[in-house]
Amino acid sequence: MRRRTALVAFIMLMLATAVALPHSGATGVVKQRMDMMEAIAGRMKAVAAMIRGKRPFDANDASAAAEAIAGHTRKLPQMFPEGSVGGSSEASAHIWVNWEQFVKLSRRMQMKALSLAETAAATADGEDLRPQFRELGQTCIACHEEFRENR
Repeated sequence: MRRRTALVAFIMLMLATAVALPHSGATGVVKQRMDMMEAIAGRMKAVAAMIRGKRPFDANDASAAAEAIAGHTRKLPQMFPEGSVGGSSEASAHIWVNWEQFVKLSRRMQMKALSLAETAAATADGEDLRPQFRELGQTCIACHEEFRENR
């Protein structure tokens, strides 16, 4: 179980690093969504650090981080207007071909983030967050695998 959480945290770190590189040429909604993805990755890293004991667990901080992720994911569909690919964007045109699946995954991510926030607010131990954190990370991975260009 710890390996899975560590794997999700590692993937989130790699995704955050990969997102930071193309920001230099991004503008408009593409830049906004890249910044949003970077913010999500930062919040995921903060919660992962608490779960792994690299940072003291703080229920308020963990819950706030998860709430922020949920807030970002609520905005995801509007951050992908049709045709906003190319250039610095790593979005796949498959998003607009399979829009319903994209929206479904963003809603699932929002629900998983809200579940994590609720658990975080009700616990005194970061270890209790592992299942919800893993599920949330898996929604990130699923969306990136299906709707992100591999560069």
